[in-house]
Amino acid sequence: MTNVLEQTLCVADPWLTQVLGCAVYRLDTSSPWFVHALQNVVLCPDCLQQSPVFAYAKLFRTDSTAAERLSALGFYCVEATLIFEKKIPTSPPNRQGTCAIRFATADDEPEVRRIARTSFVYSRFHRDHRFSKDKADAVKEAWAANFFRGRRGTHLVVAESEVGLAGFLLLCAEDTTLTIDLFAVDPEYRCQGIARTMLGFAEHVFPGISHIKVGTQAANIPSIRLYQRCGFLCTDSGYVFHYHH
Repeated sequence: MTNVLEQTLCVADPWLTQVLGCAVYRLDTSSPWFVHALQNVVLCPDCLQQSPVFAYAKLFRTDSTAAERLSALGFYCVEATLIFEKKIPTSPPNRQGTCAIRFATADDEPEVRRIARTSFVYSRFHRDHRFSKDKADAVKEAWAANFFRGRRGTHLVVAESEVGLAGFLLLCAEDTTLTIDLFAVDPEYRCQGIARTMLGFAEHVFPGISHIKVGTQAANIPSIRLYQRCGFLCTDSGYVFHYHH
């Protein structure tokens, strides 16, 4: 039973393993074995007993039993997540802002990586005190860089000022839904309408897209206010748990 549990419950994350420099696993909370773990006394899988190891689990519409079981396995809640969605209006936005908005090219990679490395403070890696700031920044930089390797997202929108890039918006377009995968504005360019302008561009540049959705941290009040001002509504919530050994 234990071997089957490990194979279905603990899924290796090779990308984060490479970035963080330790074994990383995602706990598959959609697995039927997770339900088994909730209903029975299950020892922590052997793969989580190696050292160093990092694991994470995401629960949406969770209940106290699931959270309690994760806690018993040594996980702790590091982040509350909010999901926002919006039906895209038919009329194009009145674009404002100080930057030109366009799709990224390969030449933009260094600037996109720089912005990703220096613009995040609310992510689960930044909020987890067991990760250094440098390590948390490296996760976001590698995340954005994966777009240029064809490994993350389908489109990348950038905001270009007179002296360089001011922000980027990484997107996943699938069927009629556009999902925001990563979103950042350089701290020096904030409060200038750049984020709203990039959102407006994204909402009306894809034929057939009718909805746009995004997840953000409950602690990220500036992002929540931005999405609410842009007409997004909160439609779901959840929690992210971390485990270190």
